[in-house]
Amino acid sequence: MPPSPMRFVMRVFWCEMAPGAPEPQPLEDHDKLTWLEPGNWKDGVKWLPGDERIVAALLEDAIARHRRAYC
Repeated sequence: MPPSPMRFVMRVFWCEMAPGAPEPQPLEDHDKLTWLEPGNWKDGVKWLPGDERIVAALLEDAIARHRRAYC
């Protein structure tokens, strides 16, 4: 039986920092936690090829959320 291909999981959370809250830290299995500002999602991180569709969908959702909140 051939070996199974490697699989990765990306967990994404919509977050907002509360005033005065401590800076969040990476969880146990990660060496880095990155806060991405609007407009920096595509160029601010080197995404895995399999994550590019997820990032595009998240960006689309973020734009829709912004429009609902401010239009």
